[in-house]
Amino acid sequence: MNLRKTRTWSTPLVIGSGLFVSLSGLAMFAGLELKLKFAHEWLGLVFATGIFFHIGNHFTPFKRYFQDFKAQHVMAWVASLAAILLVLTFTLPDQGEEGLAKAFSNSSIEIIAPVIGKPVEEIVDILEKTGLQQVTGQKTLGEIAELNSSEADDLMDLLVE
Repeated sequence: MNLRKTRTWSTPLVIGSGLFVSLSGLAMFAGLELKLKFAHEWLGLVFATGIFFHIGNHFTPFKRYFQDFKAQHVMAWVASLAAILLVLTFTLPDQGEEGLAKAFSNSSIEIIAPVIGKPVEEIVDILEKTGLQQVTGQKTLGEIAELNSSEADDLMDLLVE
């Protein structure tokens, strides 16, 4: 394949997919994932493909970057940052639902109430009607569960029914 013939589409491909991947990545970082993750991942692959063709089209000037002192330092910093992020990605524990359950069990009823959309008094009533003792808005679900020989997860299930 003659790489010169790919120039007409590889550069616009890098620009277009790069813009989408950048903007969707920023939106996902800001917590606006919605349905972007699927498109972000697949267009990221399109972006990577376009980058390889773009580098192929401009390989001679691309090689010069490896001889420039400033460019070498920028590449070293980016490579170091990427390596650190990769290590952190694979070594930090994934909290998932367990992390959410732990956060709820360590939070007072006053904190949980607005999250689940119920007033504190209603939550206290729900828990007291099940026979739980020493229920107040200031106590955490974990504390209430421990005082009543119960599990915080079971108490949370009662509140979100």
